[in-house]
Amino acid sequence: MRNDESRPAARPIVLTGPSGSGRGAVAGLIRARSSSVRVPAAVTTRAPRPGERPGAEREFVTAARFDALLAAGELLAPATIGPDRYAISRAALRRAGGHPLLIPLDPAGARQVRHELPRSVLVLLVPRAGDESALTGLNPDVVMLCESVERVAAELLGLLGSSF
Repeated sequence: MRNDESRPAARPIVLTGPSGSGRGAVAGLIRARSSSVRVPAAVTTRAPRPGERPGAEREFVTAARFDALLAAGELLAPATIGPDRYAISRAALRRAGGHPLLIPLDPAGARQVRHELPRSVLVLLVPRAGDESALTGLNPDVVMLCESVERVAAELLGLLGSSF
């Protein structure tokens, strides 16, 4: 049996879609169903909400720490939403080792990660048939109609388990 260090790196899957497409719910189901799939915690400057555990779904940092990580090139897809900033930590991606990696992001963040990680597989969730607005400029590898979060999670687990 091989250990994580000798396992070839899996191609990251970037899960994107417009607001309300179900990407957070799908990522949560996958996280609950498969311990081998890694979903990196977003780095954010916002305060934890009641019940949130630091490091589980989010890494909470000060604005100064966020700036330092950004300046060091350690953050992917930085975004500002209201007064708060968010990004994906390159360290979290490295910690995934050879495990399958799922990165849920909004379309703007997905474009940035696709540029930085060209080997990634871009999966676009479309909330309803005929919603072509979500496709603008993304050029996804896979498009999934998200009528059922359960079905999408099952299909993505199949993709994550395949050898891209």
